[in-house]
Amino acid sequence: MVLGCRGFFIMLMKYKITTILVVCVTNALSAEEMYDFYSCPSIETGKVCSMRCEKIGNISFDVRRNPEDGNVNVTLFTENEVAPETLKNCEVQNANNWFCETIEVFQEHTHSMAQGVYFSKKIFRMLDGEDDLSIYCARK
Repeated sequence: MVLGCRGFFIMLMKYKITTILVVCVTNALSAEEMYDFYSCPSIETGKVCSMRCEKIGNISFDVRRNPEDGNVNVTLFTENEVAPETLKNCEVQNANNWFCETIEVFQEHTHSMAQGVYFSKKIFRMLDGEDDLSIYCARK
């Protein structure tokens, strides 16, 4: 019975150590890739990610240079949610320089990273003919 308890104790310690290592590695990787995410009042302020933009959360990017699909995976972290998204139709030079654009009938999305500064423009064409424009940027 003593040997059984000792084996259980060793297994429990290995589990705790493994859990601590996984948490530490995950935090280290996330901290490396995390950018401050901002909402901007205009295209001009968004392109330079100026101080006039308001911080609304954090965002991370997983850029895979795969000529077959040209996707960029984006994960947005706000106060109440974590929202992953895969951007399609991307031209990727490297992790700090890429461009994605989607144009459809009622919406247009542009996402780009230039020298480590992220810019996003989203246009939704409303049924009344007006456009709803959202501008975002991100920087470390």
